[in-house]
Amino acid sequence: MRVFDVAHIYPLNATEHEKEILANEEVLTDDIDSEPNFIALCKKCHKIYDTQKTVEEYRQLVAIKKSINKAKELAATWDKQTLHKDISIVASKIGAMDEQSILSTKLSYLTNPHEWHR
Repeated sequence: MRVFDVAHIYPLNATEHEKEILANEEVLTDDIDSEPNFIALCKKCHKIYDTQKTVEEYRQLVAIKKSINKAKELAATWDKQTLHKDISIVASKIGAMDEQSILSTKLSYLTNPHEWHR
């Protein structure tokens, strides 16, 4: 059984009261029924949020979601980079060397990864 709900941060079908209190607030996306406006809440908190929404709670969820989005963005950027893969290869190669080989090896920058086996 799922212990959380996916909640709309900005309400999907906003009441007149919600439209009024959120009128000057930041909206994360033009498409209210899309992932950028969703957040996981426990079932109890979701029910309370939907029935007793305050501007403070709304702002808090927007801030949390923006942090989540920033982390996702950074992770996606990191996944596109190769530097961490290159570091992993170098660390593996050094880790496989004995102490004498490490001490006697002259380090240099090689632009061709195929040369790394030396």
